[in-house]
Amino acid sequence: MTSLLVYVWLNGPKTLDSISVDWGKEEFSVGETTEVKITPSPSDAKIKTLELSKNSIADLDYSDGKAVITFKQAGNAALFFRANGNVQSYTKNITIIDKAAEEAKQRAEEERINAEQKALDAEH
Repeated sequence: MTSLLVYVWLNGPKTLDSISVDWGKEEFSVGETTEVKITPSPSDAKIKTLELSKNSIADLDYSDGKAVITFKQAGNAALFFRANGNVQSYTKNITIIDKAAEEAKQRAEEERINAEQKALDAEH
């Protein structure tokens, strides 16, 4: 009986020591959703809960072992994950761009340049 208890204890779930995170890239767009790869160490340790550091640009949906991030507004943030309440990943600097706003800004600049050129041409 004692050997069975020792076997179960030694082969039971491993304690989570650390987590590594693969964001895939550093720049995302507003409205973009991406799955971030979270790897536990040791590899057979379980991640029961996963939280994303407090921020105003991204939301985390963690279920079935998948960390899905949705980016909700433009900006920069230093983000990290916390697993099982106390195991923290490294911090990653993430940039979120608003492509529609960037394109509108570029169009406005092009229109301004064209208007200036027309004004110069009209003077000559």
